[in-house]
Amino acid sequence: MGNRVSVSFKNGDRESVALFHHWGGMEFVEEARGYIRKLHEEVAGKQTEPLDRCDPQTVMVDFISRCATKGERISRSIYLGKDDCDGDNSDNGHFALDLVEPASRFNVCYEEKTNYETEVEAKDANEARDIVLNHVLKGGCEKSEEKGSSVECVSINEIS
Repeated sequence: MGNRVSVSFKNGDRESVALFHHWGGMEFVEEARGYIRKLHEEVAGKQTEPLDRCDPQTVMVDFISRCATKGERISRSIYLGKDDCDGDNSDNGHFALDLVEPASRFNVCYEEKTNYETEVEAKDANEARDIVLNHVLKGGCEKSEEKGSSVECVSINEIS
């Protein structure tokens, strides 16, 4: 039982350690993507510090520090792994979030047994399809009648 997921940050061929969250789910991924958007706004035009240059390991440390509320301990649901295989992300998978190429938002609709529609952030329509298909086939959508049900992608539209 859980809503397991993991994230890491990528910049070119460099990737941070993985941050696992037992109860985080896709909301945790969206939180990390929101953090990246805000980071880009804050460091635009700067190159002095490792965080300004979006060094993946430094970004991970900063992200973790922002996950913690001042004076409180981080949930025991969160832990680090050397890579995406060094922990449990079996419910939602692993997301290596690119620090250089920000994601766009896509609306993805699937039909057949699921009649599932959602919005995701991805680099392109193919990645959006793969993210949602992976989620649906693992039985992650509430409307899915059975794990591994057959689905057909009906539409993928970039949201402006």
